[in-house]
Amino acid sequence: MGSGTQATKDARLTARVSESVQELIQEAADLSGATISQFIVAAAVAKAQEQIADMRYIAVSDRAAERIYAALEEPPETNDYMLSVMKRMKHSGETSNAEQTNTAGHRST
Repeated sequence: MGSGTQATKDARLTARVSESVQELIQEAADLSGATISQFIVAAAVAKAQEQIADMRYIAVSDRAAERIYAALEEPPETNDYMLSVMKRMKHSGETSNAEQTNTAGHRST
């Protein structure tokens, strides 16, 4: 798409809606100068991007970000309680990262 070529549109989405919903969407599409298909696809893509961004990223204050970075730079020493929690999680299958965590509390790379 960035090279000026257009992607082939061979996938199809369909939805059944009430007549009132179709009229509402058609009116909005007409007002925006788009076809109903263009309007629905643009709205769905925008909502999908928003949803994905909401689930992938967390907004925090500058102060909270500083505290997070500080904790990452100097994690707490591993103690018996942390080791027992990691063991329980590993045995219960709650995480696949338990075996990637070394005894210093850092993830192995």
